[in-house]
Amino acid sequence: MTLSLNDEAPVSEPAMVNMTHLLNSNNPPDTSEAAAFQKEVDVLVPTVSRLRAQLKLAEAKLLQCRSVLSAIRKFPQEILVQLFTLALDRGDGKNWRGALVQLGRVSKTWYSAAYDPSLWADVALRLGDIGSPEDVEVMFKNSKAYPRTVTLQGHGCGCGNPEDPSQEWQYCFHPWRVAVTELLCQSSPVQRLVLANSSLRCFTNVMSSLSAEPHRVPQAWCSLRSLALHFENVPEYRIPLGSKKEIVTFDFGSLPPSLTSLSLKLPSCPRDVIPRLMINVDALKHLASLSLKCDWGVPDFLTSLRYSTNLTVLHLRDNRSQQSWLGFGHVSDPDVLLPKLHTLDFNIRDPKASATILPLLRLPALANLRIFASDDGDLRNALEHLRVISSQDSLAPRLCSLSIWFYSWMGVPSHRMKEKVLVDILSRIPSLRHLALDKIMFDARQFTDLIYQSMQRGEPHILPAIESIELVDAQGMLDVFDIDAFLELVEVRRRPFQLQALVGAVRRPDPFRRITFGNRRRPDGSDFSYKRLVRPWELAARAIEQIEESYDVVVDRVFVSRDWKRLGP
Repeated sequence: MTLSLNDEAPVSEPAMVNMTHLLNSNNPPDTSEAAAFQKEVDVLVPTVSRLRAQLKLAEAKLLQCRSVLSAIRKFPQEILVQLFTLALDRGDGKNWRGALVQLGRVSKTWYSAAYDPSLWADVALRLGDIGSPEDVEVMFKNSKAYPRTVTLQGHGCGCGNPEDPSQEWQYCFHPWRVAVTELLCQSSPVQRLVLANSSLRCFTNVMSSLSAEPHRVPQAWCSLRSLALHFENVPEYRIPLGSKKEIVTFDFGSLPPSLTSLSLKLPSCPRDVIPRLMINVDALKHLASLSLKCDWGVPDFLTSLRYSTNLTVLHLRDNRSQQSWLGFGHVSDPDVLLPKLHTLDFNIRDPKASATILPLLRLPALANLRIFASDDGDLRNALEHLRVISSQDSLAPRLCSLSIWFYSWMGVPSHRMKEKVLVDILSRIPSLRHLALDKIMFDARQFTDLIYQSMQRGEPHILPAIESIELVDAQGMLDVFDIDAFLELVEVRRRPFQLQALVGAVRRPDPFRRITFGNRRRPDGSDFSYKRLVRPWELAARAIEQIEESYDVVVDRVFVSRDWKRLGP
């Protein structure tokens, strides 16, 4: 780098010598000397500024070059925050915050990430612990204005034993509950409140202790955006009914209308109890996400769902008990239209309940579906009920993502899917782009043979429209889908494009870029079954390279078949 200061003449040598004399004495320079030195100052000031700017650019370029050569990349703060979240257990608030303090001492970059407000805005409390409102504020001291999440664990609840009438649980003010309710009475930006492993009376006590004045509702409670209520016990207050039956009401009529997300996990009821579900209509009108896990209450649920016209995400699950969604009441309501719903997670294992609920749902915007089925027939019926399979209905959804899973016991699928059914489903959903098969066993060879046969008959090829396939095995030890069949699946998928290239046609852009082929088991060095699979995983790595190089497909993870020896070199 060539450096040129200025074309102006520098200070003369006699003047420089006289500068030393002037600096060592109290005599001021004469007029000519002062003019010469001022001229030199006028030249050096812009020169120094220019050199500093050049130095700053050179240092930045040097840092970039060293970053390229370095084996360690500098993570953005957002990535570090996510890594800290995954590495630490948020369940224990005290240890969580202590670990963040330790991480913040590593470096300046880690300090900024460890004290990110999002990591300090989530507090989990146990009702059995001893605390005060001041303790809650201390936990939130680094959250700043970030929306807060408060989780109240019901273990050790001080509400009292309902079987002991001497304990007046209605007037229980547990320290943590008081702390949280006082927090809600203030202007703190609490966005999400979770009551976990508790009972309905805990929720009632929280509502009753929100304010000392019974007719005054705190502004912070009215601004809640997300609420999760996970109850373990059936309410004690029951209304006698004939035939030795009793009515129990889960009353959520006091929910704030500001909610956009609501999650309800309700307990199973005895057979001599008829449960009822009541939700505030004003709250239902603004919900964007609703999650319900219970075994009963189809009529009440459908009535509530009819008011939730702004729903975009719906999760329905049962408790896997002997109780049925159809155990109480008769469903005679008209169809439920949810015009904005785009994601449905349907995990109701009672086929009769599924056959009752699904035909009543009208979901014209449905794009993502995750559904449970006990066998091939139930799966086909469920898709037909939702008008997903080649329906001529004007409100039929255009499904983009489909995830199918069957029941498994200890990770072992209880049903083997017929390949013909799978091919038929794919051929009847032309809008499908993403397919996930979760713990589903089927013959991959026969599946690809059926695709070949359909192509030979001149039928449209069903795979070119698919952009991603996810094949998931729960335990990583089942022969669900072997490497050879996976290679053949990719080859079948690529064949139309290869034929076009052979005849000289211009190849169309191929959207099929990713296959997730793996298990959900996280292997570690202490896992005995993983140690036995070390050699197969090494062999599978070679197959992965072959797939990526030959077919230009990105492979996320690989599950190794029991018949792994055929993967050898």
